[in-house]
Amino acid sequence: MVQIADALKSHDAAALKGMFSPYALDRATAIDEGLDYVLSFFPSGEITWQENTVNSKDAASHGKKSELLLAYYKVSASGNDYWLYFADFTVNDVVNPENVGIYALGVASWVEDTRSPEVEPFFRWAAAVDLEGSGTDGYPGIWVPPAS
Repeated sequence: MVQIADALKSHDAAALKGMFSPYALDRATAIDEGLDYVLSFFPSGEITWQENTVNSKDAASHGKKSELLLAYYKVSASGNDYWLYFADFTVNDVVNPENVGIYALGVASWVEDTRSPEVEPFFRWAAAVDLEGSGTDGYPGIWVPPAS
């Protein structure tokens, strides 16, 4: 999170992009536009953040391991609060060695009720990210709300 926060503060899209796994970058749709979308939430570059929830999923086989961190943070900027979510494969020797790094990153308005229609698609997407890195709901890259 420290690296993500530093990139957000400095509006460094290249640094954020460099944190993604090669696997996620190959499969992400419009990653550069998605990064612009994420950075648009933090116009001043001043942010504060606090951990909300960090979970993990893992697999082990024959002395090898895959670990996926699933992190939710409350990020504040310019008087507004946001959910920031990222899925990060810290090691991935069992499932896919090319998928080490951030797999998914998203920002949504902060609301207490995560089932609220305003953020429900965001949380549905985040919940669908898994060790296999498959499925249409848990797609890699940047979460951008569906067009209305």
